[in-house]
Amino acid sequence: TLVRQLIGTDPVAEAFPATSTFKTTTAETEILCAPGTYYAVAVFAERNRVRTEIEDCVVSAAAALAEGRPREVARDSLAAHNDERLRLEYVLGADWLDAAVATIESVLQQRPADGLAEVAERVRTEPTLRDLVDHLLADVAARFTTLRYGQLLTDTDESWPRCWRFATEERATLFAAIRRLAGNERGSHGTLLSPLVEALRVRGPLHPTWADEIPYLMTVDTEGLGHVPLTAASLPLQVVEQLRRADRVIVVDDATHPMQAAPVAALRQLVMAGQLDKLALCFTHADAVAGPNVVTDADRQALLRRAVNQAVQSLRDDLGDVALAGLARQLDNHLFVLGHLERRLDVRVPAEATVVTELRRMLDWLRAERTTIDLSSFRPVYRLNDLRSRLLA
Repeated sequence: TLVRQLIGTDPVAEAFPATSTFKTTTAETEILCAPGTYYAVAVFAERNRVRTEIEDCVVSAAAALAEGRPREVARDSLAAHNDERLRLEYVLGADWLDAAVATIESVLQQRPADGLAEVAERVRTEPTLRDLVDHLLADVAARFTTLRYGQLLTDTDESWPRCWRFATEERATLFAAIRRLAGNERGSHGTLLSPLVEALRVRGPLHPTWADEIPYLMTVDTEGLGHVPLTAASLPLQVVEQLRRADRVIVVDDATHPMQAAPVAALRQLVMAGQLDKLALCFTHADAVAGPNVVTDADRQALLRRAVNQAVQSLRDDLGDVALAGLARQLDNHLFVLGHLERRLDVRVPAEATVVTELRRMLDWLRAERTTIDLSSFRPVYRLNDLRSRLLA
């Protein structure tokens, strides 16, 4: 929702990036605001990974049935992988679910399974269950052929698309094209390819509705910390590398439940990596913070600052006094409190005007400085010994 504000997309007509009350972002999404043609490229998960995750879904559904759990549990296990990345219901719709559950039930009735290990082995070896996995994979692959826009580039064996690309001069056409690759609307289930996308980049002359200029900004939206259990306490190496490459890092937290384990882990990691100067903390849903002791915006600010101070103090043993003081100073100056982000903000409404002011302050901090590099005074210098050794090698 914050990214939507920074790039100025309409929450209804364009609905990009996708939002929900639960885990949404599963593919790293880069959005570059720059003049020129609208352009998008998506990279898909490899065929073998998708097949393995479909197999996992069938195993989970079969295990639920073997344990005597309700049929709805087996249905839900088929509809989405347990890590919520591959959501088959998004790709295939819901019509196939009952038939697939019935197939698994039929196999288990003929020969009941004892334990998860046996269930997993039978999904790999039982012809009917193996055929079910292959059939689902074929149905997923067939969905790629229904893309109306852009060009699919396949692997060398031509059996599975590796990526997709598209360019247009029309903004509406761009968002119509990427809706199937980045959407999550229930009415589109059965046509979406978003669960198969590993990475997405979108480029175009996008800008906030509350700013007239294109900010020359690239936002990188990643999977939420805490959505994968291990990231609640520490950050994976991939995330650490992403933080290192970024010029600015905004840790986005929910003001209604501030400073849980995941955002605190991100703060710790940035400080320990020596990247404190690129850090900011943003609270969203500030308009939903209410209570008998919270009446004004000043009350909300004070409440959230106390939560931040408590989180900072909890890191004393890990960081030491000097680093802790630096973190506290950084967050004093780079803390953004936002609400009403789900709508097009109107500066004529006092509460929303306050949010716009805060967003503009954030954009000023995010905007990269562009320096022209003059290459006219540079010339190559060759060292003869090095040149000889290279030629001999």
